[in-house]
Amino acid sequence: MTEAEVDRARSLALGGNSMPGARSVTGRPGPEYLDADLADSAVPTRGEVRRAEVLFYDYGSDKLVKRTVNLTAGKVERTDTAAGVQPPPSPEETDRAAGLLIKSALGAGLREDFKAATRGTELTSASQLTLQGISYNTAVQSGPAALADCGTHRCVRLFTQVKGGPWIDTTNLVIDLSDSTVRRIHA
Repeated sequence: MTEAEVDRARSLALGGNSMPGARSVTGRPGPEYLDADLADSAVPTRGEVRRAEVLFYDYGSDKLVKRTVNLTAGKVERTDTAAGVQPPPSPEETDRAAGLLIKSALGAGLREDFKAATRGTELTSASQLTLQGISYNTAVQSGPAALADCGTHRCVRLFTQVKGGPWIDTTNLVIDLSDSTVRRIHA
């Protein structure tokens, strides 16, 4: 999809206040945008309909929302919702997870390692790191009882690197974006 098509698909999918009560990762009104892609892998021939699937996460209901948008007609054709489905986190979700980790008591090791790697610079923002987030779902991965909500809640693990510097291991920590908490996978 072109950037213009992605923007149009997002706009159509969100049109008309069609998701009242939906919340973003930061609690703002409206769902968190995750991704958009063509609904059909084949490029349509002349006269065929072009459709896109737009994915959102609604933190108000802890559900994935998939909207199938007819780009040719300019309308939403179908809406599907699912609980417990955890696609990869968006860049905004990854940044939010890092921000929660940095402020958390369990983020002390990250802050200390960052300070050592940067010769004294305090870690105060996700923008100081190169981040990769992955979903964590105890419905499909084993985990301790403390992380049992990670399957109905939106949970993320992070791979963190000092920008232009070393990696800092944070893979033993899980950030629950639904309730803004940080927990360990292993004690």
